[in-house]
Amino acid sequence: MSATSAAQLTMAGPSITNHVVTLAHPTHPHFLTQIVHLRSPTSQDSLFVHCTAISSTLARSLSSSNSFSTTAGESEEDAELQAALIAAGRAPEPTAASGAPFGALAADFALAMAHPSGSSQGTPILTTTTATTTSSLAASMSKRLASKLRIPHLLLSLDLPPSLIASPGRIQSPEDSRAVLILEKAIRDACTHTLSR
Repeated sequence: MSATSAAQLTMAGPSITNHVVTLAHPTHPHFLTQIVHLRSPTSQDSLFVHCTAISSTLARSLSSSNSFSTTAGESEEDAELQAALIAAGRAPEPTAASGAPFGALAADFALAMAHPSGSSQGTPILTTTTATTTSSLAASMSKRLASKLRIPHLLLSLDLPPSLIASPGRIQSPEDSRAVLILEKAIRDACTHTLSR
């Protein structure tokens, strides 16, 4: 095998980006979306996406760094309202310890796989999940994202607050269901931004 063909078989190094997403939600306004972008020698893109709720302090800290920041919805939540929600016990205390881990990887995890040619519209996108239940938000979201982004592999890990996840026997508030829809669009926009780099 020549040096040229060996170089062609080598994958490009992964790129990792952080995207802070801010929603107009009373208790969960900030999310961190971390994206690992892999590109094969045949220029097929694969993404590993992890999304988790973060504190306002961490969101401000990450937004001031070089990470890409997205504000989704009407406006960013007022700091005074956030402080009142924390004091009333309706929002979690910020954990701003530097270097402290946050979020749970693969709390809801799914892999969406599309036909590699991308031209086969009749071929369904296949998904698999590690969820113990038959309904997985990550499975349905990864399928929609892979379809919109037209990529062959999308691994999606979600660690969302329980109030944002619909569950049997519990009616989800309109603001929670709207937040999930806006968050999915923000994740799609972050992925599109990552793929365009």
